[in-house]
Amino acid sequence: MNAEVSQGRQVPADPEAQQSDLLMDEDSSAGFGPRMPLAQLRHPPEAGRQRLLLADDAVPCSVPGAAGLTGRHPLQLTAAQASAIPAGGSSKQGEPEGRIEPPRAEIGVAHYTANDVALAAPSIAAEMTGGEVMELFSANPSLPILAVVDPEGALLGIIERDRLLFQFSQPLWYDVYNRRPIAPLVNTRPLAVDISTTIDRIKALIAFDHPEAIGTGFVITKNGRYAAIGTMMLLLERTVEQAHLHATELEAARRHAASANKAKSQFLATMSHELRTPLNAIIGFSELLLIDASANRMPERLGEYLGDIRSSGQHLLALINDILDYSKLEADRMEIVMEPIALPRLVMAASRIASGQATNYGVEIEVSSIPEVMISGDERRLRQVLINLLSNAIKFSPSGTKIAVTAHLDLANQLTIRVVDHGIGIAPEDLQRVFMPFVQVSNTLNRTTAGTGLGLSLSRLLMERHGGSLDLESAPGEGTTAIVTLPSDRILSV
Repeated sequence: MNAEVSQGRQVPADPEAQQSDLLMDEDSSAGFGPRMPLAQLRHPPEAGRQRLLLADDAVPCSVPGAAGLTGRHPLQLTAAQASAIPAGGSSKQGEPEGRIEPPRAEIGVAHYTANDVALAAPSIAAEMTGGEVMELFSANPSLPILAVVDPEGALLGIIERDRLLFQFSQPLWYDVYNRRPIAPLVNTRPLAVDISTTIDRIKALIAFDHPEAIGTGFVITKNGRYAAIGTMMLLLERTVEQAHLHATELEAARRHAASANKAKSQFLATMSHELRTPLNAIIGFSELLLIDASANRMPERLGEYLGDIRSSGQHLLALINDILDYSKLEADRMEIVMEPIALPRLVMAASRIASGQATNYGVEIEVSSIPEVMISGDERRLRQVLINLLSNAIKFSPSGTKIAVTAHLDLANQLTIRVVDHGIGIAPEDLQRVFMPFVQVSNTLNRTTAGTGLGLSLSRLLMERHGGSLDLESAPGEGTTAIVTLPSDRILSV
């Protein structure tokens, strides 16, 4: 028999006449999954068109013999990431693999997905020969598998590097390498997961349904089309990262709980003092009135006693109102009634209400440069914000100083109101902390100013409900500037 020798092996002169249509039947027990003739890979029977086993998402694939699962996870892929993933179809030979790196800011703790273990890899067509596939494996040495796709990019199965190398050690290897398509070697039932599947779900599928994926890896799809390859190395890396982030999140939660507990304790200490003081005044002056009444005489200081009782009651009511208002805002149950408001009238009304407190502290409120504009907002709530800011400025300003209130409309039609004092100021590290509920910068037990510590946090929430903002600029010993802004869509007329 005539024969030709190639690379040390004896190959029949006409190998095509001496082999069956299906190759390599001798390794059918190797556990690589069912094999299909090329004609079936190209045109699967309609009755058998089902789906590959896809974790958490049923993505149609033209492969018989498997069932799909119903998706539960939202797709977590940006447009930039999607464009970086190959859409499927035959790839260029020698195209190197590359990691698909999602932005770390978009990855949440305990929500790593298949996208985070995706390795960009070329796909192949079922018509390619073993030699062409082997060249791709050589160009991508870290890939254990290559995805086989149809012309539309739908996943047909995978070719495993180890299985292909094994076939090259068998008789008739020459035809496998040079002539025959790799269709009979395709594993049509690999582990295939949607790009949004969590890595915990992937690990469960590998452990219970696809242990072979430990060695081969798995395929990642997007919208029913091949997207990338996943390997155990990347899966383990992300698992370690996720465990570390879990620990970080737990520590942050522990610190947050400790901070909340401390704030609660400070609030209780503050409120016990704030509520007792007016209540003691009310009870004390009421008892004096009762004593005089029992003696059938009018107290000489009746007007003073009644005035103290009224002011104490008003102070107590204000404290309770602050607490209730903050609770409503936190629960998003406070109704904001939008109506047209004249800005000069709003500012002057707040200044008049605060003027009594300013007189008691020896401080003057100076209003200037208020533009004649109409704004849209809840007049009562906006006035409450300005009164809170003026009250804070008064309490922390030395006697004999002035508090300036100004407003400005910029070129973008955004309104800015400033309340400027020349008081003790705030340290940079405390500028954001003062907006936390029940927090006061001064020591809770030794402070010299009254209040619950809700004024600034309540005012900021009210401004946010109006689409605006509240910020502070300050430095110790240089005073504080409270800056209230309203967006242009709140300006009705100029």
